[in-house]
Amino acid sequence: QIGLMAAMTDTFNLQTNLITGSLPSELANMGNGGSSATYVGHISLTSNSISGTIPTEFGDAYFGSWAYFDSNKITGSIPTELAKMSVNGYPYELNFRYNTLCGTLPTEVTSISSSYGWWLNYQSGNGVGYDCPPDPTPFPTSSPLPTTLPTTPVPSLLPTTPVPSQLPTTEPT
Repeated sequence: QIGLMAAMTDTFNLQTNLITGSLPSELANMGNGGSSATYVGHISLTSNSISGTIPTEFGDAYFGSWAYFDSNKITGSIPTELAKMSVNGYPYELNFRYNTLCGTLPTEVTSISSSYGWWLNYQSGNGVGYDCPPDPTPFPTSSPLPTTLPTTPVPSLLPTTPVPSQLPTTEPT
């Protein structure tokens, strides 16, 4: 529903609000082609706990002069569709630093000259320029979890004969 918000002409700022979950692709509708009904001058979701990947729909977004998604838990690779944002002249700055992005920087993005800055540095983990890890195998949900843990017998470590009441002492030589 966020993409259907009324006209906004300045800043959509939800930074440092403890927001969790993934980036909704509907955010791209807020900046749909620069239409006066949906234009957003700036967007900031900095310093939350947003996770998941960058929606490919962001390539069609019109976020004005800057869009900040830094200091979150965003993962995955940078979609080639983001290059369309700057081909249309926007955004001037795009900030995804301090996340966990991986993979190579798409050549479509590296050949853009109309952007002022794309901030992708300070990635956790391998960061941009490294292969993304494979998707983890989903946890099986078809069988119930065990209610008991298996046990392994351990031999007794107690002595089998009585311990003398006085142990011999030895003097250092």
